Amino acid sequence: MSRFWTTFTRSPRWAWLVAVLLAGCAAAGGGTGPTALPTPAALTAPPSPLRTAAPTQTATATRAAPALVIVQPPEAAPEAQAWAPTARAWAEQQGLRVVVVPNLEDAADLGPVVGLIALPPMAEEQARAWAGAHPQVRVLAWRVAPPQAEAPPPPANLTIVAAEPLTWEQRFFLAGYTAVLAAENWRAGLLYTSPPGYAAAEVAQAFARGAAYWCGPCVPAYPPMVRYPVAREVPPGVEDPDAWQAAAEALLAEAPLEAVYVRGPQAAAQAVAWLRAQEVTVIWDGPPGVEADVRVFPDPWMQLDAAWLTAWLQGQAPAQVVAGWQVEPASAAAFSPGRARLVQELFAALLAGRVDAAAP
Repeated sequence: MSRFWTTFTRSPRWAWLVAVLLAGCAAAGGGTGPTALPTPAALTAPPSPLRTAAPTQTATATRAAPALVIVQPPEAAPEAQAWAPTARAWAEQQGLRVVVVPNLEDAADLGPVVGLIALPPMAEEQARAWAGAHPQVRVLAWRVAPPQAEAPPPPANLTIVAAEPLTWEQRFFLAGYTAVLAAENWRAGLLYTSPPGYAAAEVAQAFARGAAYWCGPCVPAYPPMVRYPVAREVPPGVEDPDAWQAAAEALLAEAPLEAVYVRGPQAAAQAVAWLRAQEVTVIWDGPPGVEADVRVFPDPWMQLDAAWLTAWLQGQAPAQVVAGWQVEPASAAAFSPGRARLVQELFAALLAGRVDAAAP
């Protein structure tokens, strides 16, 4: 055996057999020899086109839809906050993205914006400036104070809702008329805070002219023959509920009143409750949420429905919208529908200039 092995290994056939066996192992994948390196072409080949398509598809899918921005300050009136869902539902039907922010500064980096609604008490001057800086955006803002004759025309893309279309003189003229309608024997009074720039005497005179527009000298049929109506001012800025109740007590001590028109802040709610406990009919002209016999307020929401908003977004709305006047009695016994209609008719007449609130 050893002689055979020695003879075989010295033969050229040995090298040939080993080569064949190694080639077979490599072909079967069982070898442990070195693997072939990739060619230079494989190292420098461009990436597959499929790898570059994914980022383009992702960018298209995440592109922001046009936005409707609702600027709703924390102190926005409850009526305004209640209307915001109406605007949201309409915007979603238009395929818009709805974004609610607390101030105009937060509306700067929201992507494409097609419309902006600035809810009260956003200042009209702020809305004017923002609309002028963004002429491609439709802007809707509120005028929460009486109009100024010197006010410049608004930018073309701004629509102003005149939530208070009357002057203060007209407003208190309407208040006197409303109060005397609620008094069975014309014994009407006013509890109020003077608006900026008006003296207490001016407000009381406007209120008295409104009452006289309905009842003449307003002389009751039986004593005491006090000259009606009577008025008492609470100084501007007073937010103490006890001070408002004290003013109400002094007003009622001055004359036996049947109806009192109250215009004031939330703090006046205590005075309203006290007057009602004395069986006085109270007309409330102030923030919502106060329980009174009659509530009066300007209401722009009655006109700003889905059809109006669509026209506004398309640039077809007028430059100014005048809010209607709402008279909301707690019951027909407190203030009948006929009386409410008379108040709304006088509002329209004052607005149209058919009635002069300054006439004696």
